Amino acid sequence: MSERSQMLIARGRPNHSDILRWMTLLRDRPEFQAAVMEDIWFVRAEQAAAKDAARVLSLLPNAELFELDEQLRLTPVGKSLPVDVLPEEIEWKPFRQLTRLWLPNSLHCHGMNGELAQTSNRLPLRWRPSEQLSAPEALLCSFADWTSFVLKNLQPKWRSLRFGCSQASEPPLNTLVVGSPIPSIPGTRLVSCERILMPVAHTWFPAVPAQSIRKLLRVKEADWILWDQEDSLEVVSDSDLIPTTRVSIRTTAHAFADANP
Repeated sequence: MSERSQMLIARGRPNHSDILRWMTLLRDRPEFQAAVMEDIWFVRAEQAAAKDAARVLSLLPNAELFELDEQLRLTPVGKSLPVDVLPEEIEWKPFRQLTRLWLPNSLHCHGMNGELAQTSNRLPLRWRPSEQLSAPEALLCSFADWTSFVLKNLQPKWRSLRFGCSQASEPPLNTLVVGSPIPSIPGTRLVSCERILMPVAHTWFPAVPAQSIRKLLRVKEADWILWDQEDSLEVVSDSDLIPTTRVSIRTTAHAFADANP
């Protein structure tokens, strides 16, 4: 880049959903800002604050990349002559203010606190397969299988596990087991990212930080988000998970029996 500018500007008319998806992936990068005038999007970044500014801005669909000088003139990167002027009245905003996640109506949520705000510039949060494989940190199984395993195999290494019975899930997979190692019993093995539990080899899209999802759902820091099915998630209070002992297993079994005489 020439000495006349340390600011890069991307300008274009990308598809609305494309630019929202692109900005959502960068919403925790305050050095990038955007503005829209009529149907033209502008994105700016300072080279000093974002060493990867040129690479990142070049990924914006259907956009051109410019250098900006002190007179607000726009010069295409790699060229020597300006071709346009940046509007003075343009209003820059960080990506975080221009993008909002939302939960599609098809996604049923259980255990949430209050209603979610509806906003413009929304991107649906979705569930999708992933090529990344991680060791399971939780298990969703039937209470019968869990009870049978614990009563026959309660060794010291299993005592670190905690369990609870999901109010939203229907039998047979209605018992959540959290901890490590996960025993080899039938069920859905789950990975954890900041206490968001999803089946092994699955993730969410857009690839926003886990904290963004937790804020969207207004979940307490210690609580868990169980997202074991594409169209259903449940917020599980950490206090509902109890230590694995024979006494806790029998107490839970008696509670089930009393609730379903």
